[in-house]
Amino acid sequence: MATARQLLISFMILSLCAACESELSLLTSGQAEAFFSVQGEMDDLWVVGADQGSGPVVLQLQGEQGRNLSWTRHDTGHSGDIWWVQPFEQEVILVGSDGLILEYDRSSNSFQRINGPAAEITFFGVWGADSSDLWVVGGSLGADGNGSVWRRQDGQWAEHNEAVLTEAESGTLYFKVDGTAADDLWIVGSRGI
Repeated sequence: MATARQLLISFMILSLCAACESELSLLTSGQAEAFFSVQGEMDDLWVVGADQGSGPVVLQLQGEQGRNLSWTRHDTGHSGDIWWVQPFEQEVILVGSDGLILEYDRSSNSFQRINGPAAEITFFGVWGADSSDLWVVGGSLGADGNGSVWRRQDGQWAEHNEAVLTEAESGTLYFKVDGTAADDLWIVGSRGI
């Protein structure tokens, strides 16, 4: 019999798609891990989540125009929960706990961890209008934690320090980032940010 924890961390993925005649469809359920993010399109859908000791869950749903769907589980070779995923044509960016930023190269089927972010940072969001300019947001958990923003431009990752970001009071975390272009984006977080 499943424990309450197992029931809480099991998940269901529901989607609206043309192939499903715009009705909700259950694609999978009963997984052991909690899933935190789903991004992509029906022919290339990515689901990421918790690490229960054998690496974070990273699933990719592939098919042709919503048909012949099958799941592939990717082994990242890294540990820690993954909180958000952003797929692009040539790569997929995944972010999470312990300062985790992963770049998945589709052509080589390999994951590379980005060095630099501190281990106490948990990243909750990643966004880019395209893969040439990406934003990652999160922060240090706990009362004294602070928000953290990283940016990749021209293939180089660096912490992004802008005056408006330092105006947030101590303990502010950034949870998500979205936008319409590299120079038109929004960041939301705790404390009404």
